Order: sequence, then structure tokens, then C-alpha cells
Amino acid sequence: MPVDVQPYRTRRFTDWSPLAALGALGILAIAVVVSPFLSRRLLNTTVQVSPEETTRLEAVQPRGGLGALRIDTRARLPKNTWLTFEVQVFDSQNNLLASGIKQAWRESGIWREDGESGTWSEQDLKGRFDIRRASIDQPITLAITVLEQGRTGGQPLAQPVSFEVTVRDGVIDSRFLWVGFFGVLVIALITSLAVGKSGRKVVSERANDSDVAGRATLGGADKLVRVNIDVISDETSPRELQAHLIIKDGYGEQIYSRRLSVPLTFRREDGKIDSAKGHVSLDLVLEPRGSYGFSVEVMPDGPVDYTYLAVKEGVRTLQPTEIIRLRT
Repeated sequence: MPVDVQPYRTRRFTDWSPLAALGALGILAIAVVVSPFLSRRLLNTTVQVSPEETTRLEAVQPRGGLGALRIDTRARLPKNTWLTFEVQVFDSQNNLLASGIKQAWRESGIWREDGESGTWSEQDLKGRFDIRRASIDQPITLAITVLEQGRTGGQPLAQPVSFEVTVRDGVIDSRFLWVGFFGVLVIALITSLAVGKSGRKVVSERANDSDVAGRATLGGADKLVRVNIDVISDETSPRELQAHLIIKDGYGEQIYSRRLSVPLTFRREDGKIDSAKGHVSLDLVLEPRGSYGFSVEVMPDGPVDYTYLAVKEGVRTLQPTEIIRLRT
């Protein structure tokens, strides 16, 4: 029976989902790197605010484009004091756009333990909030109010407090980019693993010898068939073995034969070669769908301890692959 044997390279069986995930991963990586350069500083000043008073800062004009308006504040406090302050944002008509309340504190002291001593210091002085850019289309004004103030020991305190204020426009919160980056990375890994394990195993034969064979109904123009051959051999193995693969049709007639090189990886124990493992695969398209037999003979057969033959159909690949089409 004449057999048409055609080797060619094709993208037909490529699964693009891992590549799409990697593309999205690249876009997110670029966004993480570029995002700090997209923002613009509108205001950077220091203002002093008296207790229970409100101090307004100069008006600033946000620009259009991507990102949010970010307001950062840092209170300058003496040791062992605290305060509660409010930041408000007004538009040009004095309408309140947003506000935030922050309790800032700074503590320090001396610790003693087992005859040793030292100093400690803790603080939380910074406040930050972002405003969606879509809600701002005109100049804005910031106002800071000191609501409460005191010492950590409970004593009252009433003195002016200095605040460092920075306003930036076009800010992109990189925390969400990093969450997206790692989320897409997980998806890329999962889809890659899924592609690697794709296909239905139709032949699974093993033998403690150099010869193994199996038969199954498989194939079709739209099914990629992968033949996997795994070999375990002893310490006398050469650097590579030869696997003689024969494929027969439903009538037992040979339609394809090929010798495949099986490179070996040697396992050492106490500095000596203990055993070797090898793997080789071949991608095929078998037409028409039907019963096909596969047999493998590994040579030289002397060192071979174990041979495993697995045939899967419906395999997907991560990239264009070299295949052999057999048409009877």
C-alpha cells in the first residue's frame, strides 16, 4: 500500500494561550517600569498649622491623562506626642471633593532587660490618599486642619505643627500592577503546564527489555499524535542509544520506520556511573483515523533495563513544531 510521507513545520497545533499570557505579562512589566515616570509633581511645600485651625495651600491645576491625583503628607512631631489631622480637597467653587483623616504619632523610650539597656523609637507620621483623575477638571486647593493633639502620657499639648505636603498628578498605583503581574504569571505557568500535559494517552506499554509494542485507534487530520520513548539503561551504556520505531496500519503492514537517537543522562553514585536515562519523542499526523500499531526496539540492547512507550493524541504545542504526516 503506497504511503505519502510528508515532513513539515506547522503552527496548526500551537496553543496560543500561554503566549498571550506572556504578552500580557510583558505589557505589565513595562507598565511597572514606566509608571513612576508618568507622574508630575504639582506641589512640594512645608506648611505650619496651629491647633484647631485650618490652613489652606496654594491652588494647583491637575493635568489631563492617565493616573490619579496623589496627596502625601508627613507631620513633624516631637518625641512622645500624637495628633489627629484632616486633609481636605476643594475645587475652584469651594466644593469639597475629598477628605481624609489621619492620626500621626511618634514614641521613644529606654528598654532594660537582664542588665542590658538601650533606646527604642517608633513612629507613624505619613498620610496618603489618591483621588480619581476623572473627578477633577479644574484647579484644586488643599486645606489641613489639626483636630486633636496631645502627649502619649496623656498630657494636653497645643502647639503649631509643621507638615510636608507633596501633590503629584498622573500617579499609577504600582501595587495593583504587581498584583496583576503575579496573577498573569501564575496563569502563564498554569497554561504552559496544561499544554505540556495536553492530549489523551492511547498507548502506554512498558517492558523490562529493549522491545515494546502497542496498538490503538487514533489519528485524523486534526489530531497531533506524539510518540514518547523513555529508556533506562545500566552503567555500560554508550552516550546515546538508537530507538527503531515501526508503525503499522490496521492490516499489520508497515507504513513507516525510523531510527531515533536517544541521548542519555547518566546518574552517578559515589563518583561512579550507576545508571542512565533517555527520552525521545516524535510528532505525527496519521491519516485516516484508524487502528495503528507502534513497536520500538532499542539498540544496542545489552545495557537496556527498561523501555516505556507512550502514544498520545490531541496534543497541543507551545510553539510551531516539526511533524511528519503519514497518509495511506
